[in-house]
Amino acid sequence: MKYLNLTLAILLATSLVGCGMLDEKEKGDSKQKMGMGGALPVDIFVAKKGDGEMSFEYPARIQSQQDVVLVPKVSGTLLKQNFKPGDKVKAGDVLFMIDPDTYEAAYEVAKANILQANATLKNAKHEADRVNKLYVQKAVSQKDYDNAIANLEGATANLASANANAKTAKLNLDYTKITAPFDGIVSENLVDVGTHVIATSTKLVRLTKLNPIDARFYIADIDSMTMNQNLQDSTWSQVGTQAILTLNSKEFQGKINFIDSSVDTSTGRVLAKAEFANENGELLPGSFARISMNGFVQKDAIIVPLIAILQDTVSPYVYIIEDGKAMKKAVKISYQNMTHAYISQGINENDQIIINNFKKIGTGVPVVVDTKPQTASQSQDKGSK
Repeated sequence: MKYLNLTLAILLATSLVGCGMLDEKEKGDSKQKMGMGGALPVDIFVAKKGDGEMSFEYPARIQSQQDVVLVPKVSGTLLKQNFKPGDKVKAGDVLFMIDPDTYEAAYEVAKANILQANATLKNAKHEADRVNKLYVQKAVSQKDYDNAIANLEGATANLASANANAKTAKLNLDYTKITAPFDGIVSENLVDVGTHVIATSTKLVRLTKLNPIDARFYIADIDSMTMNQNLQDSTWSQVGTQAILTLNSKEFQGKINFIDSSVDTSTGRVLAKAEFANENGELLPGSFARISMNGFVQKDAIIVPLIAILQDTVSPYVYIIEDGKAMKKAVKISYQNMTHAYISQGINENDQIIINNFKKIGTGVPVVVDTKPQTASQSQDKGSK
């Protein structure tokens, strides 16, 4: 019994010593995790100034710059069609021919009327010259003189009218050839050869310009106001009017050629257009795509990974390290994309911006840098894990 009690005492003492050693080890590990003096370990991003490139992305719809349905300017019977549906045509190419016989005859009559009017005018001039000489000699009456002058003026007017009629007849004759007003692609013909077409009424064929081609899109009014304000106060600069259109995972380079000066009150947006080369006809009118407006640069921007940006009920903010403690700083974001935000107010160059451990830190909480400062890309990668 004495030996049993001694054994139990030894075991109890050993157990107490072991527990004490374990408690000390756990306390040491906890201090190491908390950092020196109980400070929370955090990763940081050191703020640096630089010129940041910006782009704005919107949905867009591809639209032809010119898309018309051709109609005849004169009536008549279609004699010929000089294209196949889907053909590329050049400006001035003859697409249809209307029976010209009636218009040729009218033009010939008009030319004959010019000859007759010229002969009448020549005779009137001779008569007016003769009467004028006699009138000076007081050999004819005032009435004879007035009649001669009136006949001359009438003959002059008749010639002018004959010339105008001939010009009209020539235009009508020319209009029997239906030509393409611009380069483009023709649709399926809307009438067949042999059809009697009516001037300004019968639809003949659709002609669509494909090169170059436009992308039509709308800029959010807040984006438009931000752009204008920042460009005016020189916070931003614009180094070009580049645009990138993305369609079916393929990119097309172009340029912005129009931004409206007013907001559409029905949509609250601003209309804009960009032009793209389309030699191969890959961009078809009516297709939907994504467009990026590029060429904007913010001067001396502090570019911060989005993982560092927090939001309260008042404004976005970040935590920075000051005197070994986390301090909350409200910031003004002038631009952001999927990974980074451009800060224009609230933090300074070389500020140490905390990028993790947000559930444990707060204003005034002691913190210590856990690792070396992160780059922008590293901090974003870390935040995504």
